[in-house]
Amino acid sequence: MNRKRFFSKTLAFSLAVIMTFLPITYKVDASAVLEQPIINNVVILSDSITVEWGNVNGTTGYDIEVDGVIIDNGLNTLYQHTELLTGTTHTYKVRAKNDIETGDWSELVTATTIDTTSPVITLNGETEITLDVFSTYTEEGATALDDVDGDITTDIIITGNVDTSILGEYIITYEVSDNAVNNTSAIRTVNVVDTTKPMITLNGNDIVNLNIGDT
Repeated sequence: MNRKRFFSKTLAFSLAVIMTFLPITYKVDASAVLEQPIINNVVILSDSITVEWGNVNGTTGYDIEVDGVIIDNGLNTLYQHTELLTGTTHTYKVRAKNDIETGDWSELVTATTIDTTSPVITLNGETEITLDVFSTYTEEGATALDDVDGDITTDIIITGNVDTSILGEYIITYEVSDNAVNNTSAIRTVNVVDTTKPMITLNGNDIVNLNIGDT
């Protein structure tokens, strides 16, 4: 009996030691599906778009699809799309992932960079002109270029007039807007001056000889 009891205790001890060093296996709940990320903030500038989404429980990283190209964004819940051209349209969607599965894509977000750059007006001729009184003023016009809309010269509005019969300073204003309602203006200054010396005409001869006592 003692030998059987000793053998039983020895076997129990050995089994306890073996169980101690066996690896522990965790059961994963297959029903714990990664949630679909929700894009909750989009910041749009003239040359960049920033996309931000809420954190998804159980994820070890995020993929973001930018204009059809999938990018590994790590654990970051923010993505900055930079060096974009003004007025261009881009698309974004996000999915969560871990070592077990890859979740569904978020709703697609479409964003267009904002045109915040004003057109550039270039005056034809000088920005300041001096004219003699009673001469003729000829409007030389201007050109306008926009980084998105291109040549918008025909949209320039010119205001102001010059009356060369009246001395003074006159301002001609040139204004234009692009399709994004970015405005710009330029001015030309026209000075009407009198540069002609007065003319004196003598009555009678220019040389008069008189004797002493003559009047």
